[in-house]
Amino acid sequence: MSAEQKIDVPLPMTTDYFLEWSLNVRPHWELHHGYPVQMSAESVAHGEVERSIADACDAALPFDGPCVATMTKHGVNTVENDVRIPDVHIDCAPDDDVRRSTANEPVVVFEISVTSKDYDMGDKRKMYFENPHVSHYVVVIPMERRVYHWKRGIAEPAVFLEGGTLELTPSPGISLSVADFWVRLDRFRSRFS
Repeated sequence: MSAEQKIDVPLPMTTDYFLEWSLNVRPHWELHHGYPVQMSAESVAHGEVERSIADACDAALPFDGPCVATMTKHGVNTVENDVRIPDVHIDCAPDDDVRRSTANEPVVVFEISVTSKDYDMGDKRKMYFENPHVSHYVVVIPMERRVYHWKRGIAEPAVFLEGGTLELTPSPGISLSVADFWVRLDRFRSRFS
């Protein structure tokens, strides 16, 4: 039996309508080609790695610089009437509009892939690069401790296993240790060993 949530909204939705509507609904939703899609709950591995990536980005970004890392579920506009919500992203043109629900200049997008690897590495990657600000797309696979980094204009990703240095240049101009992505997951697992 399906537990599908019914929503009473005009379909397909425009991006503007979706952004206003989505401010008042939980859990999180994405807009896929004009149709709202509810996000599923996250695994422990997903959540711990997501937080570790955000922490690593925060530590690497200059405090007084233009870029900020966030995992607050801001949307990223991709194609028309399509808003995706990355797990972590770096916005290099944030503003003080606290009602804003999309990134202004998302230069780096991270997706933690526990159950959606093929989609994250295929169609979703292509959609994110439709946004002219996205320069880096990073897929992190916690259970394999593998990281794939696509840079705009380069077809093949750099691949990291366990460690290595992820270079996010020219913008935001930081380096991240891939080993730092696993810190919170390792700490969580150590409680049970």
